Amino acid sequence: MTDNIIEFPHTSVLNEEAELDPREMLEVLKDEVTMTEAMVIGWTEDGNLFMATSHGKAPEMVFLLELAKSVLMNRCVHE
Repeated sequence: MTDNIIEFPHTSVLNEEAELDPREMLEVLKDEVTMTEAMVIGWTEDGNLFMATSHGKAPEMVFLLELAKSVLMNRCVHE
């Protein structure tokens, strides 16, 4: 039965000191990365899901999310 389990690579968990403040992260990105489109996803202080995008085309937003998910999963499996 355990033949169907994929073991993800072991990585160290970020502690509170290592986490980035979202405002600082966005400020750095604004100054260092030139983007043609952007999407921001996160949690508000109230615990609500927040999503903002620079364009309102739902199919493109879903494609961007799935592409990012695929890249992340490939990095996790291949490392």
